[in-house]
Amino acid sequence: MSMILLVIVIAGILATLISLGLGVFNLITSRGEKKRALLSNKLMRWRIIFQVITLIIFTALLIFTKKSHHGPTDTHIHQDGR
Repeated sequence: MSMILLVIVIAGILATLISLGLGVFNLITSRGEKKRALLSNKLMRWRIIFQVITLIIFTALLIFTKKSHHGPTDTHIHQDGR
């Protein structure tokens, strides 16, 4: 389960980076064109959506891995004090 979440997090990071890169590139090359500026704005909104989804899944991954790791198996105290 954690491997699936890890793959999804990596895909989310890549989607965030791609939308960020496309948005910045489009913003730089738009030179005042309204349509391209609107597209850049839309790409930045998608970046935020990808970022939020990735953070939620990353949080779930941390919680899942924390719950799956148990503490030391022999934590009881022996009757003879050991």
